[in-house]
Amino acid sequence: MEAIVKVRMQVPSKHSSKPYAQGLAYPTATEISTLQYFTENGCSVVPRLFHCLVYSQDPNMPIPGGYMAILIMEKCPGVVLSDFWNFEESKKKKIRKAFLRDFSEFQSYPIDAADPALRNIIYDEVENKCWFIDHEQTFIFEEREIEPYKADRRDLEEWDLEKYKRIDFQTSMNGTAEATWD
Repeated sequence: MEAIVKVRMQVPSKHSSKPYAQGLAYPTATEISTLQYFTENGCSVVPRLFHCLVYSQDPNMPIPGGYMAILIMEKCPGVVLSDFWNFEESKKKKIRKAFLRDFSEFQSYPIDAADPALRNIIYDEVENKCWFIDHEQTFIFEEREIEPYKADRRDLEEWDLEKYKRIDFQTSMNGTAEATWD
């Protein structure tokens, strides 16, 4: 197993005249707590967080006293799906099938992944597995019972793995609604 190191630190803003905020930036705090949650709960489609160090920058750093967070996490094998639309159709179909299975596990936790994008999915072709990464905008709800989740076409569209199909509704002369798809 391999690990990666992600460093997040407070840096000066060239446009701010306000004093620098104290404590972790919200996206950094969100990512740390989300990764801790998934690791503690054994999610197999999110990289495990092995260790996290948070400390203040020393006087020689960009913002003395500002935060610096070092996350040591599992390295997900595979490729980011940013080039998904350039793949052969057979490979796209295989990825979609893996996504539906793995996204169902991901959504079985009380979360809202508010940044659905191809850049946040790594596909491991050897294991035929999708990993969900970069959780600065993944929010954990209070612990509660949730129904098992079954991913579908809408999830594929939301994550840009399927082209959005617009549905138009028209009322016919007899008052019934008819749907047409792109």
